[in-house]
Amino acid sequence: NDAVSQAGSNRYSSTSYASSGHRSIYNDDLEMYWNEFVAIFDQKRKRGGRSPTQMYNILSEEIRLSPATLASFYRHQKVPRVTTMDILIPWIEREGRKRVVRFGGNN
Repeated sequence: NDAVSQAGSNRYSSTSYASSGHRSIYNDDLEMYWNEFVAIFDQKRKRGGRSPTQMYNILSEEIRLSPATLASFYRHQKVPRVTTMDILIPWIEREGRKRVVRFGGNN
């Protein structure tokens, strides 16, 4: 699939797919979780001064999904399995609440 190959061409960019002008392969709910995951991932990575690969490995242990699965989701490469989302969604919601609490006082 050409859209998927273009999405993977910029290996670590979360915006490579969206900026390529292609319609998302994710439905609206999945797109929302993807956006939140990317924001959490990028924030944790920058705060810790880690490479994307290091972050995939760290989160892999925390979330209990393989680094490759996390990388594939981050890079927007394919629609994740239902079982993957069953694990990711609670983590995203938990981490998202932490971000809201942490940054809520700045409003």
